[in-house]
Amino acid sequence: MVTQYAFFVNSDACSGCKTCQVACNDAHDLRVGLHWRRVIEVTAGGWQHKDGAWVPSVAAYNLSVACHHCLTPACAKNCQGDAIWKRDDGIVLIDDVAASLFVLLLVSTVISLFPLKGLPGYKLKAWHNGAWAATFGISLFILVQVLLRPNATELGPSHAPLITTIVLFALFAGGSLWFRQHFVDKRRRQADAAATIALVTPGPPDSPAPVSPALVSPALVSPTADPAPERP
Repeated sequence: MVTQYAFFVNSDACSGCKTCQVACNDAHDLRVGLHWRRVIEVTAGGWQHKDGAWVPSVAAYNLSVACHHCLTPACAKNCQGDAIWKRDDGIVLIDDVAASLFVLLLVSTVISLFPLKGLPGYKLKAWHNGAWAATFGISLFILVQVLLRPNATELGPSHAPLITTIVLFALFAGGSLWFRQHFVDKRRRQADAAATIALVTPGPPDSPAPVSPALVSPALVSPTADPAPERP
């Protein structure tokens, strides 16, 4: 049997000094605000009215939170992009490239479903409004769950900043609209150039000059017209 490694923390002995958090940041030279290990304080209880007085029933303890390389990691099981997996020796690994590609694909899918001419969402909405609404709603829901609430489970709420999602969404949306407008302008320029060439290109030498319909007599273009009656 292969040895299974894990990370053990005795929470009963944790005083909340955050020395482990500082040591991890220093050892890996992490930027300010990035923590691979965090120490959080969990509180419970409140105030109760008893015998005419308010009595506190508050409880609190500290918890050092990081990847503990669990025996059955819930993060790997629920990762929608298959970016988290567990090795045979128990070490849990995260593939940042796969996670980034998954988020990129998800954001581009939502943007492509906008009902704008030139995007797939326009054709889908023209075909069936219900199908477009359902597809767009499901994609947008998954995007919100992944970017805004990736840990919104029984393990606790997410701390992902909202501004990150807004910036990413705005960048990809702006880029998609810019590309669409670029190709629309390109096709318009090509059509204008083709029309200009057709106007200035002379015809064959022996071909008769084109006659404007406004200069043609109605009698010439109406073969079924009756001739005028002669006077006796």
